[in-house]
Amino acid sequence: MGSDGRDCRKIWHPLRWPVDLDATLREQGVCALPVKIVDISLTGCRVATGYRTRVGAWARLGIANFTPFKATIVDSDLHHAKLQFDQPLYPSVMRHIVALGSPQRKVG
Repeated sequence: MGSDGRDCRKIWHPLRWPVDLDATLREQGVCALPVKIVDISLTGCRVATGYRTRVGAWARLGIANFTPFKATIVDSDLHHAKLQFDQPLYPSVMRHIVALGSPQRKVG
């Protein structure tokens, strides 16, 4: 229990949620290309790209019917890029995105 009497195990959330969600990534000066979001947090995400992106470049991440999210590319290799959102996601938006890309929802 916390010092205020609350059970911390009931309010704890993971920092990143695993998802499997198609999206588009528009990197600074490049056309929008398809990517797959593999995990997401309130402040950023990791996407499977299949190509190297430019660290430090601004980007726009398109997810479903949301307005594209502004972000900065903070890490990249030949297969993935890590993005930091310019503004943290609202918790309700985060829950909606996680529900859209929940691996348990996939039927196949």
